[in-house]
Amino acid sequence: QVATGRSGLVVLDIDGPEGKASLKAIRDDPEKPLPVTALAESGGGGLHYYYRYRDGMKGYTRGEKNGIGEGIETKSGETSVHLPPSIHVSGNSYRWIASPEDVGIAPVPDWIFEKCKEPPPPEPRKKRKLSEHDAEKVRARAIGLLKAAAPSIQGQGGSGALFSAATCLV
Repeated sequence: QVATGRSGLVVLDIDGPEGKASLKAIRDDPEKPLPVTALAESGGGGLHYYYRYRDGMKGYTRGEKNGIGEGIETKSGETSVHLPPSIHVSGNSYRWIASPEDVGIAPVPDWIFEKCKEPPPPEPRKKRKLSEHDAEKVRARAIGLLKAAAPSIQGQGGSGALFSAATCLV
């Protein structure tokens, strides 16, 4: 087995008839090149395309969610894949179709990276300075919420009730 992600690998995992149909559609689309790279057949009959990892990729995405194709998973962290000559639960061996020694490991294609990259962090909320009048309204609201809140009794959900009241102020 080999880890994916920060270890330097991304694996495009093609599974089942859906994955093979999606792969055919990708190969027929000139906008979605698949550069020559290490390629293995899994013991279950699927395919593993090995690419070089790029920072910023999600750890794992399923085909129906990544926009690459049904039956295609991207594994780029938080997971691992079996390498040839591992044995699959079916009893079949994983085998190289194109070994890394023969063809190398290509960079992950840009179009795959774009579909699988982490979303940018949200913009930080702008803090506004309260006027004295607004600050007094917030204090009055806080006092009202705390008076109306259930007693804060440890072990009886009290801290949750207090937290709930406090979040109303944010």
